[in-house]
Amino acid sequence: EAAVSVPGPKNAREEACTTHYDCDAGKFCARFTAGLIATTCQPCMLCQVNFQDAVDMSCPQDLCPGSGTLPNCADGSKLAELSCPDKVKFQLWEYIDKSDGNPQVKPVSTARVREVTPNNRLVGAIVLTQERRRLQPCTLVGNPSVLNYTNNVGKQCRGVDLDGNLTGRDPTFSAFSSIYNGKLKALDYYDISELEEGTSPSGFFPHQYDTT
Repeated sequence: EAAVSVPGPKNAREEACTTHYDCDAGKFCARFTAGLIATTCQPCMLCQVNFQDAVDMSCPQDLCPGSGTLPNCADGSKLAELSCPDKVKFQLWEYIDKSDGNPQVKPVSTARVREVTPNNRLVGAIVLTQERRRLQPCTLVGNPSVLNYTNNVGKQCRGVDLDGNLTGRDPTFSAFSSIYNGKLKALDYYDISELEEGTSPSGFFPHQYDTT
């Protein structure tokens, strides 16, 4: 009675090898394998550093494309041997000529180009002013029909006295605004008295604020 042996695959994982071509497709011949002394076939994904991983110190690009791209490890113990002083004395005149006078420590500031949109450059600020008048009963309306209507519905009109109250809303703190920033806190920029109902800061302030 004759024994029949069935051959296995060319190389199983951890099988010994001497060159990359001793291994099956998708594998390379590795130098070091945990727990083993002999070189063995390993998946291409493990060939990361040419010098450390491949048996011939070069990951096979024809068998494992793109492998061996990581750099060699550096010896960190050499960094501990370096001795760097906390302070270093030097003379400015070693780098500039004394005839040029005292060195300029801080460079002269120059206007920085500010782009509002890809095709628009900010060249200066624009200050807008407006006059807001107080609300009062519509006694100055010349049209009797309009006057009668406003009185019946309880509407008010702008009078002649300027309104010194805060008005509007700062859009930076309005969730409905395109420039809303939820990370900002109103009390970091406004006094509690400048908040409408204690939450939303006003957007426009009267000129009295210029003297406070």
